[in-house]
Amino acid sequence: MYLLYCIVALLLAINPSETTCPQTFRGNQDEVCISHVGKSNTFCEAAEKCEEYGRSLGLKLFLVGRYSTAIPSYFVGGWPAFWTGVNQLLVRRDTAKDGWYDTNPETPAYTTRKDFPWGATQPVGNGAVTVYNRSDDLFYDHSVTAKPINLDVFCQYNGDSSSTDSAVKFTTNFPVKLVDFVQKNSNFFGCFPGTITESTQLKCALSCLCIVEPTLSELYSYVCSGDRDEQEGRKQDLANVIKYLKSLCKLRFTNSCASNTACRSVYFADGKCVQAIYADSLLPWDIAKSTDGWKRFAKTEVWEH
Repeated sequence: MYLLYCIVALLLAINPSETTCPQTFRGNQDEVCISHVGKSNTFCEAAEKCEEYGRSLGLKLFLVGRYSTAIPSYFVGGWPAFWTGVNQLLVRRDTAKDGWYDTNPETPAYTTRKDFPWGATQPVGNGAVTVYNRSDDLFYDHSVTAKPINLDVFCQYNGDSSSTDSAVKFTTNFPVKLVDFVQKNSNFFGCFPGTITESTQLKCALSCLCIVEPTLSELYSYVCSGDRDEQEGRKQDLANVIKYLKSLCKLRFTNSCASNTACRSVYFADGKCVQAIYADSLLPWDIAKSTDGWKRFAKTEVWEH
């Protein structure tokens, strides 16, 4: 499996010491913290609202997905239906109740099970994303647009912003091995900000100094082996290596997938770089123009120290 790792300075990171929901959020930190941020008539705009609202507060937020079921407990009345992050933008599931993905960046491999709370006769299979219907508190598949109707948007808290050093792991066959990367059905197009011109596939994903080895598991093994004193020394050694690599990084990475918390995967071909944001998705045909030559790198995890 081809793995890419990049040591970068991420602007956003989870603060594990947080024990309560932030102001304007409702819920229980042990389960979920949610905030209502308005309305939107498209799925991508709804997800964008969460990203932008989080940035304004110095928080990491994403469009609420499978935990939409918690919202009725904290928000009473006034919302007949709202967008959720549960989707089939990467892998088409049609009427199958299981196998739908979520927008939670902490659990990119999560998929729904057969006992997921779908509405009667749901999913129909025509919708790439989902909404949560308050009339029966169940999920319904839905198109990526609701125009001219505006649906409510709820965002889930995913940690505070802080400055930290991180190793971002990318791989080609995640969360599943895909035969075709290109989506020709416009009803199933995900969220893509456009095409970036980059010279290599490494820079496409990382736009920073990158290394292929050692693997993340080897880094863990190195740090965690030995006695306690040796572990502390190795942690400091690794921190020094990361600091040195950052000093060598002369390339701009502010728009890279590695440093963009909204980015889920990147596609590369012939110097063209395309990011899938908010929800991992197949590459739209109107961007790809061809099914040949594209390579895909999915963000699988972020290791912070």
